[in-house]
Amino acid sequence: MRLRWLSISCVLAISLVLATVAWAGKRSMIPPGRELVIGEFVGRALGTEPRPTFRIDRDRIHVAARGPEGPRFVIFHPAVDADAEGELGDDLAPGVLVECGPAAQPRRCDEAEREQWRASAEALARERDPLAAEIWLIEESGVEARPVLFDGQPSRAPDLELDRLGLIVGVLGGLLMLGLEWRSAMRAARRVQGFEWLGLLGLLAIFVGCTLHFTSPWPLHEHNSFVARADCAIDERCIDDPAGAWSPTSLHGYGLILSGFGLGQVGPWLTWLSHVGVLLSLVVVVLVWGLTRRLVGELGQPELARVAALLAAGLLCVHPVHWRLASAASFWPLALIGMLAAALAGLWASRQALGQATLGWSVAACWFAFACGGNVVLLTLIPLALLAPACWTRIQAARAGGVRLVVLGPIGLTILGLLIASDVEYGTEHALGRTSASEYPLAKVLHDFNLVVFDGRISALIWAPFMVAGLAWLIPAARRRLGSSVPVELHPLRLLAPIAYAWAVPHLVLGVAAGELIGSGYPVGFINHHWELVGSAVLVGLASVWPLAWLRARARARPRDPWLASAGVLGLALVLGPCASEGWRMATGELVVERELAALQQHFAELPEHDRLIVAPRVLPAIDDLRGVGDPIEVVFPIVAYQQAMLALGREPGLVDDFDALARRPPTRSERVLVYVGTSVRSFQPQEIAAGVVPDGLERPELLRLRDSWVFEPVLEFELSTDQHEAVSMRLAADRVPVVELGFYWLRPR
Repeated sequence: MRLRWLSISCVLAISLVLATVAWAGKRSMIPPGRELVIGEFVGRALGTEPRPTFRIDRDRIHVAARGPEGPRFVIFHPAVDADAEGELGDDLAPGVLVECGPAAQPRRCDEAEREQWRASAEALARERDPLAAEIWLIEESGVEARPVLFDGQPSRAPDLELDRLGLIVGVLGGLLMLGLEWRSAMRAARRVQGFEWLGLLGLLAIFVGCTLHFTSPWPLHEHNSFVARADCAIDERCIDDPAGAWSPTSLHGYGLILSGFGLGQVGPWLTWLSHVGVLLSLVVVVLVWGLTRRLVGELGQPELARVAALLAAGLLCVHPVHWRLASAASFWPLALIGMLAAALAGLWASRQALGQATLGWSVAACWFAFACGGNVVLLTLIPLALLAPACWTRIQAARAGGVRLVVLGPIGLTILGLLIASDVEYGTEHALGRTSASEYPLAKVLHDFNLVVFDGRISALIWAPFMVAGLAWLIPAARRRLGSSVPVELHPLRLLAPIAYAWAVPHLVLGVAAGELIGSGYPVGFINHHWELVGSAVLVGLASVWPLAWLRARARARPRDPWLASAGVLGLALVLGPCASEGWRMATGELVVERELAALQQHFAELPEHDRLIVAPRVLPAIDDLRGVGDPIEVVFPIVAYQQAMLALGREPGLVDDFDALARRPPTRSERVLVYVGTSVRSFQPQEIAAGVVPDGLERPELLRLRDSWVFEPVLEFELSTDQHEAVSMRLAADRVPVVELGFYWLRPR
């Protein structure tokens, strides 16, 4: 039996290594930002009447020469053997294929059609060849790929397939572990009873119902950065977080999840992003329940583990802030799933024989990579790769401990190293290289260590006594008074040290990054407390054992008393939630950028056919270089939502450019150009308002300069309310009018 499971574990490790070796070697991709160059060379080769359209599919360019019924060219890098790529088409020039027939039912071209389009294919090849090095990124091997520029910062092509393989192995390995647990001899002692399932399902139903009813079903961020990150995640050509802060592994894993739901092809994209966030948050709640249940059982209180686990899950299910964070479309749920799943897998492996322990720690390493490869702050979790196995491994003999160290250590660390190598490099370049310890003195770090469950403005304070009661686990006399129905193999400090580290250390750094919860970065402070809130739920579950054990030990206590008390706590927390005014306002309020996303998704389908769409630059400088607190004016335009809306109408999306592109590439006489006037060019910061530099027309200088050269002809206009939380630093129309008119306009030269 042991030999069989050792073989399975070796196959698992070897498969990861082989995947890396197979992935190494030359391949190509076209990063974002090459659309302008491609459009120019395609136009030179095929002419601009009628205008050919194109789309990019990772490493190839699909060109429609004469509408949906005309021929379609597929252009590869000149060094690629296009015939070997398995495309439906004929190689008429090196790296240029052509296919005929309707786009829905493509076919090979006959000989006459081949000859008709051979000259066009050769022209495309001639125009492409001098620009190939500028358009294609050639990846030589792994993270040693040739650097490219993206958003002005040098980056490296990431290990996309390896990260996604790690996610798949983590899921499949976790399911295999559940199957083994189901068949284990300990199953009866840890069996989940029917009323527990009902309680958990009831909490999940409350969570989903309240989230969908009370909160705004749109991505949440001060400047829509998680929209840009989701757009990047499903685009394999995007090699960096466009807003910084999140490492490559998180982008790759989230991209696989979104593609698994078909969101790379269908809409409504923005609403679905929020719904996927809710679904992942459901998984987080279940994992919090499972981890708390396991930890309390390990602490010698299996009869109270059921109640404590439901209390931990209940904190998240009834907390209004967690409702909104769940639908925010952020990457935090995936990082939390990684941390919670790794802890569960590690605890399971710590009780197993060598073969199954190898499986468990390998799965834990895969999931742990998605925690460390999340926000760059989470690289502080890396020491847990040594701390958790050291604390949780039960060693009966020195020889057994030595064997485990020799076998399990290299396997787990190798898997983790392969998966987070690019994340460590990214974090070093983007975070550690730009900051110094002097910027974050210990006094500031401790001052900003805010706990949401202790803040009466945000949480029902009913959870605070439970957190304090958790100190009982650190006092030997108190632990003895709790009593124990099973022998405890691990000292509570050994068991809980990795959990405490995982909760506290990232939050110490995130607290500095978040700053004031209700300050100039609103609502980013709440988003950065997502990790702390979920960690607090686990700690509340552990801490609840002390008062529950006291209640159970009372004279004439009934077995159901702990259950009734827990139900009362959860009900009271749900009722008192609205009394925490800022927490309730965060959950139920709307920001200007949310209303803009909703309006855009509604109106995209009403846009007329066009060739280019001009949007404001993502980041706008302060007027007169006024310096203020917080980020500059910045709003992300939802490019993927726009593209999918156009494709749903059977139209090719226009090329999306910013204002500056009009000077770099002036529109041709026949080009149909739309401009979008959005919230960013009609918003102002508090320091600009205070300095009296807001123009009378309530439009930023960038838009005014554009109006000097172009006439705006209305195409589609809509109104947006300016009302939002006073802490938001971007004030639409400087708060001088209740509604503002935004929309799309034709651009005509003056």
